Amino acid sequence: MTSSAAVFLARLWAIALALLLSAGALQAQDDAVATPPAARTAPQNLLDVIGGEKARSEILESVRTDAAEGLKGPPVPDAMTEASARGSPQAAVDAAGAPEERDDPVGARLIDFVLETGSGFFSQFGEDFRAARTNLRRLTALSAIDREAFLRLLPELLVMVLAATAVAVLLRLLLRPFFRRVGVYASRKGPITRLLLGIFCAVVDFLAMCLGVPAALIAVGLYGASDDMERVRAAFLGAYFVAALLIVAMRAFLSPASPHMRIFHFGDDRARYWTRHSIAIICLLTFGTVMVSTMVSELGSPIAAKASVVAINVLTILYVAVLAIANRKAPAAYCEWRAAEDEESILFPLLAAIAPFWLWVALPYLAFLFHQAVTLGGEGIPLLLATSQIAAAFTVGVLVLDGVRGVAERGVRLPERLHRQLPELQPRINAFAPPFLKLTRWIVFLLWLGFALQVVGVVALWDWVELRLGVDVFGAVTSLVLIAMAGFAAWLVVNGWIDYRLASHRGHVPTARERTLLALLRNASLVAIILLGLIYSLSEIGVSVAPLLASAGVVGLAIGFGSQKLVQDIITGVFIQFENAINVGDVIEAGGKIGTVEKLTIRSVSLRDVEGVFHVIPFSSVDLVSNHMMGYSHHLADISIAYGEDIDAAKDAILAAYEDLQADPLWSTKLLGGIEWFGVQALADSAVILRARLKTRPGEQWAVGRAYSELVKKRLDAAGIEIPFPQLTLWFGRGRDGRAAPAHVLSVSERGKKEGRRPRKSRPVAGAERVAPGQPTDSDFAEGDGDNT
Repeated sequence: MTSSAAVFLARLWAIALALLLSAGALQAQDDAVATPPAARTAPQNLLDVIGGEKARSEILESVRTDAAEGLKGPPVPDAMTEASARGSPQAAVDAAGAPEERDDPVGARLIDFVLETGSGFFSQFGEDFRAARTNLRRLTALSAIDREAFLRLLPELLVMVLAATAVAVLLRLLLRPFFRRVGVYASRKGPITRLLLGIFCAVVDFLAMCLGVPAALIAVGLYGASDDMERVRAAFLGAYFVAALLIVAMRAFLSPASPHMRIFHFGDDRARYWTRHSIAIICLLTFGTVMVSTMVSELGSPIAAKASVVAINVLTILYVAVLAIANRKAPAAYCEWRAAEDEESILFPLLAAIAPFWLWVALPYLAFLFHQAVTLGGEGIPLLLATSQIAAAFTVGVLVLDGVRGVAERGVRLPERLHRQLPELQPRINAFAPPFLKLTRWIVFLLWLGFALQVVGVVALWDWVELRLGVDVFGAVTSLVLIAMAGFAAWLVVNGWIDYRLASHRGHVPTARERTLLALLRNASLVAIILLGLIYSLSEIGVSVAPLLASAGVVGLAIGFGSQKLVQDIITGVFIQFENAINVGDVIEAGGKIGTVEKLTIRSVSLRDVEGVFHVIPFSSVDLVSNHMMGYSHHLADISIAYGEDIDAAKDAILAAYEDLQADPLWSTKLLGGIEWFGVQALADSAVILRARLKTRPGEQWAVGRAYSELVKKRLDAAGIEIPFPQLTLWFGRGRDGRAAPAHVLSVSERGKKEGRRPRKSRPVAGAERVAPGQPTDSDFAEGDGDNT
């Protein structure tokens, strides 16, 4: 058992014995104490000593003797004498200051420790017992109160209390529907609006409670106030103001009238339950320690007033202990529910882990408060105030976390006009909400933990902040936070301006060149903001930037030699931008790939082909760039017709198809100029190829070509012009008489019979006709100059 535990047990034993023996001990003391004889005063004793000649001579002789002994000095120990004889002053000092070493066994030292601890235990036990008896003895002073004055003052106090309470309760009942409507309205708003409305309702509630003060003054004036009890009335008004402020703050957190404004998420019944008991505790502490103690001091004595404060503190602690035992399961269930609701939180999972054991912590703590109240009287209040401060800080932290979580879940909503002009700004801000929420949780938790440790006296955090090191650290952290916020704001401004330039709602459609340069500006600004923020951050924490810049130059030179491809990528990219060869949205061919440019940096170009594959091509691997969207485009139409068709008729059909295309309003706006007829392009194996060319807007050549091909097919079909397809024609030799020899088709079985082999069984093909051996089919011959198959 440690010494602190022994001290605490001693104090608890002192309280118990004091409560058991106080009545008998006080009565026995009152009976046994006799009236002492009249004592001489201190001035009379001093005159008797100084007035006599003999007494003065004895005093002078005693002073001379003491002075002579002081000049001689105390006897020198042997160790110091030997060290001085050796001529070593330091050795003499060491010998004098060195403690005597004892080579006792472990059991003897353990016995000494037990004896010392027991001695301290019983010594503290005696002190606490005497302190408890003293405070309990003070309660007997309450019997000395002027009963006539108390009976005369009691109706006046009752009139003030009833008048103030009646006005406060009546106004609260009248304002309850208003608070409910405000809560319903606030439920549809954001957390900032709910916070402002909550503050507004708290101010209205406090003003309504303050109206109880003039009501109490008017009531006591009508009743007839006594002039000798002015301090008691002032104490009541002061206690009423403090109680009103605490009750309003408690209602703002519990919100029994409006569940939508409630910070702690539990039902209406629990809110009203804790509101009633909280009001009882607040009134017991405020009116008891302020008004009752003042009244007892006026009617009795200050000792009795201090005893009344002790009694009120004890009653409050017992009341809280009963509440804690009656609601021992509620905190654990609430913390588990909040931890399950908010899995990313830090505080509630920690509280949920220790919540089942909270009562075994709360009861010893209340016992310690009871011990402090009984043994120290009113001096035990600071510990209770420290606990209240920690609880208030915890409540504020929960309020801040709920507000931040509400903002993160709902997101930041910009004004409608600004959102229309900058549509990408709101999603960009909301993208940082989850990491900001996580960072805020850690900051709130650390601040609450530091405040709690500061209040209980474990860590002197504020004293450390006031030191030079604390000031430097606090200033550096503040500067880093401001730099990060400034960098984030600059990044939002640059991106907002770029989005504004890229928006087409202003009547100006950005060109591909402008989109490309703005995309490069976005990337360059991000790199610049990060580098500047890093440089300023290093400067704020005391790192010299100049050597780092010089080292960065050397490192950059080494990297330049080692990564020539990277340098080549950058240089090629710069010249490509100067020459305006590639823009975002262009369809290009580069590095053996063709696709649409989706991203363009100073080092590479990113393409997405027609199959959706995304290609990243560094400029160092690009030898040739083919841009299909520079200025204008062409659709080259190669149309095949059969050799037996009329070329002029085919030309008329092709030109008519272009007129149909030009008459369509969907395609006419994408054409530039008329059709360009080239004529016969080639005489192929089975077709005559005719060529024409259409001039279109950049990037529209593929869509226009597909629509034009469809119209050409329709026109050629309508004119009866054949579009040949790949085929093979077989011509058999013809005799002199003009007749062609027939082509005999034999089946597999017939062929096997002629060759003397056993025929194989063949499986018939579905849908095919069986042909007799040696009989030709209709497809063996064709009309014309010769027979074909």
